[in-house]
Amino acid sequence: MLQDSTVWLNLYLEEDYLKEKLLGENDRKETPLFFAKTPAMVDCLLKYGFSPNDSNRNFESAFHRACRTSDPCCVEKLCEVGVEPNNFCGFGWTALHRAAMRKGLSDKLEIMALLLKHGADWSATVMELVL
Repeated sequence: MLQDSTVWLNLYLEEDYLKEKLLGENDRKETPLFFAKTPAMVDCLLKYGFSPNDSNRNFESAFHRACRTSDPCCVEKLCEVGVEPNNFCGFGWTALHRAAMRKGLSDKLEIMALLLKHGADWSATVMELVL
């Protein structure tokens, strides 16, 4: 089912008049990348210029959201394109902090391991935002 969604998303983005509608943000300033559920969707949205570093009204990036809610494969895809794992969101948390807030121990540990593998600083604290 999600594979079909990616095909439709590609078709949708190829039509200029439809792309303009999709390329916008919602009222929370979230682009479609905030809601990508598969690596193929992430690839598709990156191809059309969406940035994993764009942030919403709460200064949470699409990358931070993925670490908190998405499939580990999506997080890995974003890490592979070079997103900075040590950036802070508006609440002062890094992607590693966001991953630690996940429900489900196996996904939580897998994402935390991915972030560490891609250079996340395990010693970063929320207090660093204030300093």
